[in-house]
Order: sequence, then C-alpha cells, then structure tokens
Amino acid sequence: MAPFASCRALALILLPCARAFLRSLNDETWAVSNGSIRVETKLPAVAHTALMAAGVLQGDPFYRYNELAWGWVGLTNWRFSTNVTLDDTEVAAASLLQIDGLDTVADVYVNNVHLGRGVDAFVRWRFPLPKGLLVRGTNAINVSFVAPKSAGVAAAAAYPYVVPASLYYHTWSDSCESGQACHAFRNFVRKPPADFGWDWGPSFMPTGITGAVALVGPSTQLQDLSVAQEHHADGTVTLSLAATLGSAPGALPFSTPVARRVAYELCFPRCDAAAERHASVGRAHAEALPSSSRTTLHIPSPRRWWPRGYGAPALYELRACLVDDKAKGCQGTALSRRVGLRKVELVQHAASPPDEGLPAGTTFYFKINDVPVFIKGTNFIPVDVFEPRATNETLHWLLKRAATANMNMLRVWGGGRYQTDAFYDMADEMGLLIWQEMMFACALYPRDEAFLSLVHREVSEQVRRLSTHASIVIWGGNNENEGALRWYGESRDNPNLYVADYVKLYIDTLRPAIAAADAEARPFVDSSPSNGLLSSQPYVKRWGDVQAWSWGDVHYYNYAADCEDITTYPKARFVSEHGFQSFPSFRVYQTVLAPADFARGSSATSFRQRHEGGDDEILQMMARHFRVPPANVSGGGQPQADLFAHYLYLTQLQQEARCYEAAFGQWRRLRSADANTMGILYWQLNDVWQGPSWSSVEYDGSLKLTHYAVARVYAPLLVSAVEADGELVVHLTSDLQHGTSANLTVEVHKWSSSTSTPAFSFGTTVVSVGAGTSQPVLSAAIAPLLSKVNATRPEVFLRISLVPIGGVKAELDSRGLESFHWLTQAVASPSLSQYKDALLPASPSIAISYVRMTSSTSATLTLESNSTAAFVAVESFGVVGAFSDGAFMMLPNRAVKIDFEAKAPFDVEKFVDGLLVRSLSDTF
Repeated sequence: MAPFASCRALALILLPCARAFLRSLNDETWAVSNGSIRVETKLPAVAHTALMAAGVLQGDPFYRYNELAWGWVGLTNWRFSTNVTLDDTEVAAASLLQIDGLDTVADVYVNNVHLGRGVDAFVRWRFPLPKGLLVRGTNAINVSFVAPKSAGVAAAAAYPYVVPASLYYHTWSDSCESGQACHAFRNFVRKPPADFGWDWGPSFMPTGITGAVALVGPSTQLQDLSVAQEHHADGTVTLSLAATLGSAPGALPFSTPVARRVAYELCFPRCDAAAERHASVGRAHAEALPSSSRTTLHIPSPRRWWPRGYGAPALYELRACLVDDKAKGCQGTALSRRVGLRKVELVQHAASPPDEGLPAGTTFYFKINDVPVFIKGTNFIPVDVFEPRATNETLHWLLKRAATANMNMLRVWGGGRYQTDAFYDMADEMGLLIWQEMMFACALYPRDEAFLSLVHREVSEQVRRLSTHASIVIWGGNNENEGALRWYGESRDNPNLYVADYVKLYIDTLRPAIAAADAEARPFVDSSPSNGLLSSQPYVKRWGDVQAWSWGDVHYYNYAADCEDITTYPKARFVSEHGFQSFPSFRVYQTVLAPADFARGSSATSFRQRHEGGDDEILQMMARHFRVPPANVSGGGQPQADLFAHYLYLTQLQQEARCYEAAFGQWRRLRSADANTMGILYWQLNDVWQGPSWSSVEYDGSLKLTHYAVARVYAPLLVSAVEADGELVVHLTSDLQHGTSANLTVEVHKWSSSTSTPAFSFGTTVVSVGAGTSQPVLSAAIAPLLSKVNATRPEVFLRISLVPIGGVKAELDSRGLESFHWLTQAVASPSLSQYKDALLPASPSIAISYVRMTSSTSATLTLESNSTAAFVAVESFGVVGAFSDGAFMMLPNRAVKIDFEAKAPFDVEKFVDGLLVRSLSDTF
C-alpha cells in the first residue's frame, strides 16, 4: 500500500491519519467573570463579545459614544474558566494544555496549579501538565487576564527610561491617571497595536481567548514543512524539502528503535496519484529534540505561479507523511501545503536621479519569474475590533474586492495582526502578492532580554507558519518606526540610545529570526518607509530622511496641497502608503448615529474623527473643487439628512475623483520616467468601524466611490489626460506584457446637450504603447477646441475613449479605456478642475430601467438619463453588496449597465426598493 493510501480525505493544513490525542475545549461552556459579573460563552471569545451575547452590553459597540460607555470592559481584569470532565484514558493521554490566541497577559491554572503566564497574543502557548495534575472527573481550567492598559503601564513604569509611542486624537485610553506623566504603554504589550486605538479607529482593548484551546497528548509527528525553491536557467525548478520531526512534551521513548522515513508527494493541482520521494530521518525517539528530514525534488516542466494580471496563480499540493518499515500508511500526522512555484526578487540597482537636483539612488521594484511587476494595491488593517467576529467569509469578500479592482498586492500592516491561514490561502489562490510586516508600528520599543526573547519566538513562529505561501514576497520589520526616531522628543534628544534600541530589535533580533525561519530567503526590509541599505553584506543601513525619493519606498501624505495638482506628488521609486480621508456613506453612517447627529461638525461625528484636524482638511480640500452643502438647515428632519448625505457623498467624491485618480495616474505614468516609479499601495482597503478614514471599502463591505476610482486607475491598460500650458496631453499606460495598439477618440461634449452626440470629435487616431510602459500618444491645444464648439470652459467636457485593436480585450478592464476631462479651471492653476463652476444640467432624470437577477447573490442593472449626469453613484439600502462601477459619467439617452454582487442571497424586490441614485447635480 502507498504511504498515503489511508490518508485520502485531506484538509489543507493538518491531515490526521494515526491520530494523536487532542481534546478540544472550545465547545465547552466557559464562564467569563470579573468578580461581580459572570456570563457564559463558547470560544473563541473576548470579554466584549461574551458580554454582548449575554445582554450585559446592549446595542452596537460602535453606536454613538458606546466606545466610552464600554471603556470599563477594556480596563477590567477578566477570568475565563471552565470545568472539563475527563475519563481515565483522557487523563493518561493528555500531556499539555495548548492555547492559540491568548490575548494577552494571562495566568493559566489547571486545578488551581499555576502552569505559566502568556504574554504575547501572536504565539501558540503550550503549558506542560505535571504528572498527576489531571484527575478522572471534573478538572478546573482558569485563565486570568490582566487588563492590557494595566499591564502596559506597569511594564513601562518599570523600564529604566521612557520608550515613546504615538498617541491618537480623541483616543480615551491614551489619557493618563491624575498626577501621572503621560507616557506610552501599548509598545510594552504584545497584542495588536491598533487595539489601543489609531487615527482611523476606536480603542476597546479587548482581552480573551481568540483561538483554539485543547488538551494534547504526546506524539512524535511532523511539526513543520518548509520549501526552498531554486529556479534554473533552463526553466526547471528544484525544491529543497524539509520536514521537522517534533516531540510533544511528556512523550515516552519507544521501547525499541524504529526505522522511519518521510514520504513526500507533490501533485498538481491536488494529490491523488503522483510520484513520491522518501528520505530517512534515521532513528527517532519521542523525547528527542526536533530533527529534520531533508530531500530534493526536481520539476522538469513546472507550472509557475503568477500574480494577478500576469498569468494564472498555479498551485501544487505538497504532502509529507511519516512512515516506517513495520506499518502501512501515514504514521502520526501528515502535513499538506499548497505551493506556488515562483521566483521573487526585490530589485535595488543603481538608477538615474528621480528628479532634477536629487541624488541618483537605486530602483525599488519587484520581479516575479524574471518579469518586472508594477505593484497596484493597498494596505490591509484588521477586519474587526473584536477578532472572534472576523470570519473567513469577510476575509474572502475583502480580498475579492481587491482582486476585482485590478490590485495585485496587499500590505499586511504592522499595527494590526498576523492574518489567519485562510487569508493567505485566499491570497495564494487569487494571485495577490503579500507584503507581510511584523507587528510593530508607530512606536519605539524596549530591548531588554525578556522582550527580545519573546519577539524572537513570535517572529520565528509566525514566519515558519507563513513561509510556504506563494503570495508572500517580502517581510517587513515594522511600520514607520525608523522614521519615528525623529518624531519624539526623547529620541531626538538622545538619538544614540534609541538608534541602538532600533538596531538591536530589528536588525540583530528580527532579521536573523526571519532568515532562519524562511527557507525561501525572501527579501527583507527592516522598516517601511526606508532608504534601503548601503551594503547587504554586512548589513549597513542608509540612515537619513526615510522619505527621500531616490531610494526605497515612501509614505506620502500632504493634506495642505491641492490633491489634483500632480506636481505635488513625489517622484518616488515606490509609494507604499498614500491617502486622503473620507466619511462613510449615509447608508452606513446612519446606523451608528442618531438623527440629531446628522450634521457636519456635530459632536458625535467630531468624536469619531481620530485624525487631528481631519474634518477641516476634508472640508478645505472639498471647498477647492465642489459646492459645499451648508452644515444645517432650519427645521431639521429629512432635508437635514439629505444635506448630510450630500456632504458625505462629496467627501468620497473628493477622495476618489480628485485625490486618488490624480495621484495614481501620475505615479503610473512615472514608471517610464527617470523616477521609475513601480508601485502604489494606498492607505487603506478596509475599515474597523463606521467613521472617517482613508478606506475604500465600508465597514459593512460595500464600496466607497473611492474603490471604483481605484479600479479604473489600476486597469491594466489606462488612458489618462493631463493639461498644462493650455495643452491637453493624452497618455497610455500599460501593464501588459506585449505592445498594444488602439483606436483613440477625443470628443468635446456640452453639458447642456440633450444628446450623446459630441459637439466636436477629433475622429479616430491609431496609437500604440509598448509592453510595461507609459507614454504620451496625443496632444492638442484647448483653445481651438473651444472655438470649434463656440463655448467656454465651464460649458464643456472632454470624453477620451480607447478601443484596442486585436485580440487583447480579454486581458483588459473596460473601466480604464474611457476618461472624462473637465475643462473648468482654477484661477491660480488652470490645470486644476473646479467642478463647482461647471454648468451642469439642473436635475438629471436618472432611471433604473431594468433589473435582472443573474444568481441568488447577483443582479444586473440598466440605467438611463435624459441629460448628462456626472459622478453617478448607485447605493443599495436594502442589500449589502458591491456594484461593478460607481461615480461614473452618464451621457443623455445612452444606457449604462452595471452589475451587483451581494454578500448573501437576496430578494429582488427588497433590492429594487432600496436602490438610490445620486449625482453631482444633487449637491448644486
């Protein structure tokens, strides 16, 4: 019998065959108590979710000021306890208590015996059970948590000097006790940093058990499986495989030595029958330290894994199974991993100066399978404030929103949490690259031996867990902490001390831990942003301004500049953060506000703003380009709600129409300039609550107008136009791996027209763009165009459209093949559009003329308008989902078809009844 013959029913990660003892405790009834309150729950849970389920905490945690009203929960010490009934067999078999996701500082007891203290939410805790501790019958398990702020404040106070961290506006938990100096504490607690609040989210500081809890028995089994890839010049691939053989604590030695081997099986796409490779692990004893089985596997005709937009993300299945000469089939536990064969490089070679007067510097771009990849993506933050509420369905929905918006990378930000295995599996399958940071953000950190030892364990464990995922292409040490050395008074006054802390943590501790745990030796950057290295061997940093354009990546935020002015954007090599704020849509925001809050600048909406000055920045940017609705009208009621809804719509329109499209279009055009810009990761994809933020996806999973703009400007073939000195210049930008020709048309339309026929058209011009390049393809003076149609700038707009020639349409997104250029102009800079000055039709009549269900979770809609309608947005109040387009232009009597995908099956009548259409004219 083949080694895997008895192991055909396979899970993705762990494949039990000869099963070791494991008694799950998640489905036991757990009591959550603090001395005066006691409720019951199942796991995983945090104190907040247990109290909500029991009715102690009522309503929505995000409603109005509930963050403050519920603050006591995060400041309280909680105990999770359960009684487990065991029989004699279970008592004999169990050797340790294993807890995944102990968040965070907690003392663990079994039958009143203290087993140890967990102090890191990002590691798996294994507590050995002393012989005789468990008894037949009832066994008491207690996990006593220390409130995160109490733990952090105590640790910070005991440290010999202040270790600063950023504090956030309107974040109640950053406040200090009376008479105390206000010092940072979150950087002393190894839990998601954003649990303490951030500039886009609340502070609840949850504590609890967020993963699996089990009693586990002794076994000698395969613990880890690592894969290193060598890609040869002849196109073949060699895999170096290593399976770690681990012994559970308390295991008894074999009475006689057993000859064992590890059988490896590689299959495409899944294992059913394939060649096997075996390697001996010699003689193994249960009490022995972990040892490895190693072998190689040569693949003569590999199917390669490609990122989205560059090819199919082909995945193999690799299985490893422990076998011996005396038994058939798997012994112990078989392991399975999905493996993508791809070569990864972060190219940092000498390059031209990105702009006049700057140093030459180096490139910063990714090559996958020897092909340069222009990165188009975003930053990913935690899915929910309370981790047990983050479901695989939510993760899949969010990743699919990224994939369908032409993205190819997500940066898992260092202020949140390492994501679940399911998240990375989905990224592998969707062809989404992952920039994975370690969980350190916007702070300096201690460097005592206990802390360094803890984070070495954390990082080693996480990297080993994640290292076989094809999607992960780079490790990052932290978010913005190199730059933070210049943020705080303490580190500016004593740079030598805090630089030494930085080097000890990220370069001397994290970097070797990552290298040892990652068989693939992926690229590593110790911080983002950073200037890269002077030398990799030895590792010597290029210290200095981390926002320098010539090297590395940059984070760019400039709220004072006009976001439509493309000259303000840095000619950077790679932009790993950039963004502007907007508010949620009224449909989403109203769920956490009272009608009295429906006003710009109300106390409730001001309370939710966690970026100091953010409301003013949004308003000032909006006023440059749009007609700002008044904050209030007399009488309140529905008109007030309408005013508020229009304002919220405009914040997204400003973020989308002006800021993101202008910035991303410019950076994509710079790929062929001296700057050689090769990546954009905007801040941020998702939200953790309903409040002002930089997100493009609402908290409920629906899309902001921003997201539709991102999909357009990230299209693989993009037509865009810029105006300078009275000239319109049309550019083609292509991420395709071949040259492309297309028919280009430029039309002049009058806002007042009742027909979609242009007032003037250039006719059709054949234009071409090379593979992976951007170039201007047409220029025209604006003044003669206006003369031809006898109109002024506010009376007209341009429609620029592209029709590819040949068989490339399947590779394209049509949203990138049409661009509208407004000719209203700012006084100070004629290139900047003032939408408020356009002579728009007063009240376009937009009708949804047709709705058809295409599945239980999808529908198609047709819209028509009797006049030109700008920035049309369709919202679904009855069903949560995503439309295929938004903030689009409608020409008179020309139908527009869009699709809708819901998060769950829905009723078409409810859907139709809840549809609402807005356009810019509604705000005039």
